[in-house]
Amino acid sequence: MDNILRTLGYNEPIYEKGERIKSDLKNYKTRGKEDNNELYKLLFEIVLWKLNRSVEITEEDLKYLLEASGWESLDNNEENAKKLLKTLLSRKGIKLPMASTILHFFNDRLFPIIDKRACYQLHKEDYEGYENFNLQSTNTETLIDLYFRYIKDCKTYVENINKEEKIKFSDIDKYLYQMHKNNHRLNNESLTENVR
Repeated sequence: MDNILRTLGYNEPIYEKGERIKSDLKNYKTRGKEDNNELYKLLFEIVLWKLNRSVEITEEDLKYLLEASGWESLDNNEENAKKLLKTLLSRKGIKLPMASTILHFFNDRLFPIIDKRACYQLHKEDYEGYENFNLQSTNTETLIDLYFRYIKDCKTYVENINKEEKIKFSDIDKYLYQMHKNNHRLNNESLTENVR
């Protein structure tokens, strides 16, 4: 996958910083000691990596994020994941793209980062019909439904594309984002007003 992303022109410094943060978080989890100061530092690195601003996160949120980091699938954890997403969306400074980024860094096997470009690339043929696609919506239930639909659509996309290319689910958001950038660069198009 790294070679595919580099071939597509993915921004390596940003990619490498994200990978370092993931590695630091995995090291934190394997050490087994709870140091909330270190965990807060890692969480704020994730936020700064995505937004370059701070957000409000509680110790209880951190506890649930650490629990979610150990989930192997959403089969038995979808309701818990939806509750966690709802909690994150209720925090000051966190909208769906940031919430998905936090979830992704804690468990990239289950949670892709949602981004308007990745969504557009995923649904470019039927984008106009992609109902309720508004990442800035204030309706929490709509956002939760949208994100879990996005997760399912990403899984389907990975299953279909892996007949041609080997893409790990943990990298699907980066792949879609970069494909969108490359397609628009080649076509000399800009992101339309319909993409919110």
